[in-house]
Amino acid sequence: MYLKIFPKIYFSKNTSSLLDKKVFRKKNRIETLFYKTCYHLLVLFGIGYFPKIPGTFSSLFAILSWRVMSFFCSDKTISLISLVYILLGFFICYIMRCEDYNCIVLDEFSGMFLITSSFEEPNIKKIVESFFAFRVLDIIKPFPINLLEKKIKDGVGIMMDDLLIALSIILYFR
Repeated sequence: MYLKIFPKIYFSKNTSSLLDKKVFRKKNRIETLFYKTCYHLLVLFGIGYFPKIPGTFSSLFAILSWRVMSFFCSDKTISLISLVYILLGFFICYIMRCEDYNCIVLDEFSGMFLITSSFEEPNIKKIVESFFAFRVLDIIKPFPINLLEKKIKDGVGIMMDDLLIALSIILYFR
């Protein structure tokens, strides 16, 4: 079934909710379910609405998720899951065509999960250093990275800046 992509999600002034009910009023149930699922993935099932530092909590959740998965999955499987998170993030950000609000934390989750899944021999020191480096660079957004979010439209820039930060941290630890 073809899903029509509406042009833009309109945000409320206080960004307490990414979804505007007017946007979903005329959609059929399957489309509404699809977009609401995308929305919940963008805010990582509510982590994005933590009152303070939601990006940091989503990065910590990525480390916790990676750690739990590392008990049950091989390194190749975790790398594949990381790739799926990244592709899913690009797809959702493109479909939703939204700006990078504080409540959107799927990009931080994907970036930190990529970092942790790239460690060959993880230890607590590497994990803590990469976590702090990722968060500091994500907040500061140094020169070439800050242009991505501004220049690349349709929500893809949201994912690109965090993935570039993650790749630079991965290269640093190699």
